[in-house]
Amino acid sequence: MKTVAAIARMSDDGHVLCAPRLGRFSARVVPNQVVSGGVVIGTLDVAGTSYGVTAPAGVLGSVITLAGKVAGGGVEWGGELMKLRVLEAGTTADAEGAAHAGITIDASMDGQFYRRPSPDEAAFASPGDIIQPGQQIGLIEVMKFFYPVLWEGDAAVRIVSFVTESSQAVVAGDAIAAVEVPGAAGDNRG
Repeated sequence: MKTVAAIARMSDDGHVLCAPRLGRFSARVVPNQVVSGGVVIGTLDVAGTSYGVTAPAGVLGSVITLAGKVAGGGVEWGGELMKLRVLEAGTTADAEGAAHAGITIDASMDGQFYRRPSPDEAAFASPGDIIQPGQQIGLIEVMKFFYPVLWEGDAAVRIVSFVTESSQAVVAGDAIAAVEVPGAAGDNRG
């Protein structure tokens, strides 16, 4: 996938990252996640071509807000994608955010995401749960067919948060859940 750097502007709150082109933006970061130059913050679909959108060089901050709809919202050139609280290298927040920066479980197809097998059953997984490779965390429905959403990494991870809520539409590549490696820097839960 080709990459393109977001446009960075300074505001009173910190950095504002803006769209480098017109298209449909899907965030791959979550609030409070630490972002630095070169980190992929989302994907931008422009006339059938997908680009990885990276934070520009020299940016280091914690995500304060994501603008508009996180999953596949339309943006114009220069439109706000997210705001970052500026951090200095080596800060505590930098170390804590690095534990899960950029690690997400993504939608493999377009459809409707569900966290439960049915409305009256327990969720497949919840924030704080440790999940193993191949473990299911949800379902994507496409025309009444249900496909599992699995953790496909090589090691166990802890779910930090769900970026996509249950019953929300997703586009292939959208972040569904942010995860971290248990015991990583900044993770004192063991």
